Amino acid sequence: MNRIRVSMMSAAISAIVACTAAAQPKTIEDGVYTVEQADAGQELFEQRCSSCHNADFYRGTFSNRNNQPLAYLFEEILVTMPADLPGSMMDSEYESILAHILQL
Repeated sequence: MNRIRVSMMSAAISAIVACTAAAQPKTIEDGVYTVEQADAGQELFEQRCSSCHNADFYRGTFSNRNNQPLAYLFEEILVTMPADLPGSMMDSEYESILAHILQL
C-alpha cells in the first residue's frame, strides 16, 4: 500500500514540476524575435519612432517594467503609438519595431 502511495505522490510531484517548467514565461534570451524582424524593425523605427524616442528612452522604460511580460509592452505600444495615429500600423510592423527595440 505504501508503494502505491509513494508512486502516486511521485507522479503528482512530477506533473507539478512539468507544469511549472512549462509555465515559465519566455525571455528575450529565448529567441522571441528573429534577426530579420529586428532588421525590418530598425527601418520602421527610424521612420515612425525615432523622432520622439531614442535608445536611452527604451533603456529607462525596460528598467521600470518590473519583469512584466513582453505582451504588456507590445499592447501598450500597439494602442498608444505612434502618438499622432495610434494603432495605425500592421501587427507585424509593431512586432518588428519591438524586436528592434529589444536588441538595442
